[in-house]
Amino acid sequence: MRSTLALILSLSLAAVCASAQEPACVDGTVAATALNVRVKPDVKYRRICLLKFGEKVKVYKKVADWYEIAVPPQAECWIAKSFIDKDGKVLREVNLRGGPGAAYQSYGTVDKGTVLTILNDSRSDWSKVKPLQSLRAWTSAQYIKITPEAEARLAIIMNPQAQQPDNKTPVEKNDQTEPAPQLKLDFVADSKKPVVVEGMILALKSGSGYATHAIADVKVDPKGKVISCDVIGYLHCDSADLKMFENKKVKLSGQQQLVKGWKLPVVDVDKILYVK
Repeated sequence: MRSTLALILSLSLAAVCASAQEPACVDGTVAATALNVRVKPDVKYRRICLLKFGEKVKVYKKVADWYEIAVPPQAECWIAKSFIDKDGKVLREVNLRGGPGAAYQSYGTVDKGTVLTILNDSRSDWSKVKPLQSLRAWTSAQYIKITPEAEARLAIIMNPQAQQPDNKTPVEKNDQTEPAPQLKLDFVADSKKPVVVEGMILALKSGSGYATHAIADVKVDPKGKVISCDVIGYLHCDSADLKMFENKKVKLSGQQQLVKGWKLPVVDVDKILYVK
């Protein structure tokens, strides 16, 4: 049942760093027999390598139906020989490309002084080099499997600085509200308990028909970059529209229950308010 929840990435902003050294990302697994990887998010761009079923990837963001991933070590990566010395040191800023020629798409530029590992020096004008860890490529999101928790973290990575509204009025659950018909979940017996939780609200595509959102504990540094993001649980609310709280930090209270087959609990929200 847990697999029926697929998270919607509601905003698409630039990925931010989890630390000063490493960009924030989530883990994914290839779910196709052979999956094309391209320099840019479109099938018109050349394939730079294939990923095999079960291979692990680092996912940095999503644009339309594409995931931006770390360039696999087996990917094609080439540099014009005139821009490096015999030891692979870059002589001036230059493009790294997905093939041996200027017609191939550029990954981006590499700085002067960067030392590259030369893998193939047999061509007269171009050298194949080992891809830098900082390089990114794109592959179809349809064939990369990531968990709901990972998609929630990815949503936060892409939008770490959602603005908080000034409205402090809590939204109370109205006992007279008639809830819409919902698919019944297989709750664990005697698992219900009252909870108070703080975190950021993330939108869900409610494949279960019950949980519509998730709540995550997000920590950022003074520059607004994500330090950590841990999904706390899924949310259901009969009366309040949780869409107005999406990507906002809130404090909520309600009844928490465990669901068979799910790692995270579901909270039936009674009260919710914005916090800074």
